[in-house]
Amino acid sequence: MITACSAQNLQQNIRFDKKILGDFVTLGSLKITKYQKRISRQDNSDFMATVFIPQKKQRYAVVVFAHGFFHDPWRYNSLMKYIASWGYIVVAPHSHNGVWPNHKGYARDLGLCMEYVRKSQQKKDSIFFERYNGKGAIIGHSMGGGAALLAAVDAKPRLVVTYAAAETTPSAKKATQKLTCPAVFVISNNDKVISNSDIHQMYDMSKHEAWKIGIRGAWHCGYEDVSYLGCDSGTLARQQQIDIAKIITVVALKCYVDKVLTRQFLQKAFATDFLEVKHKNNAP
Repeated sequence: MITACSAQNLQQNIRFDKKILGDFVTLGSLKITKYQKRISRQDNSDFMATVFIPQKKQRYAVVVFAHGFFHDPWRYNSLMKYIASWGYIVVAPHSHNGVWPNHKGYARDLGLCMEYVRKSQQKKDSIFFERYNGKGAIIGHSMGGGAALLAAVDAKPRLVVTYAAAETTPSAKKATQKLTCPAVFVISNNDKVISNSDIHQMYDMSKHEAWKIGIRGAWHCGYEDVSYLGCDSGTLARQQQIDIAKIITVVALKCYVDKVLTRQFLQKAFATDFLEVKHKNNAP
């Protein structure tokens, strides 16, 4: 057995089985480079996006990462760097990070990020030139989780992963009924910011394959490297919660995007005392 985070930070008996997960409990082997890119919309406006891309010259899937309400992507650097180190291009838009975000517009921006990589990989002067393999996923926290579900309806990724997803306008719950890909709904069992009943409904309303994974002791803001004013807290240490989210995310990506892991692997990996897991396979 190996701890999911450093021993000095342990507040609970949080352990993943290395016999099952192997090197997934650590940072991936790929070195990554960070960029800032400007992405244009059809109305000639634009927005900035943070990009993490592996330095090794080969093709990768793109993972669009959606921040939460009144946040910027840098708060999720630990998660994004870990994902990229396992062989993914991570693109995180900075848009709709003020007090009055437009959820529908934010969802469109998430889709534009995927389209931007697809088009740029054909340009010789682009960092994405011959680096994209045509596969993708959308990940989001809180408001970004709801927006990820909205975006997935049109963007057609291979996977959606949400952390403590919040309801949006238009409804993220209703959007789950239109998903054509698997979804992983990660729930913070000690969430004091949003209602977890919304996430239960998202899972229940999904007509495709879905996972509902509750993290015992987890809290709403525990996926971020740094909290902000008005954030909640939980019994789980922040680094533990981030490390758990990292592993859940990457093994799901390896299963549904890269298709190098099986559902049975995920079921074994998630069979721990600190996770509450439900799975349904309604895939057509």
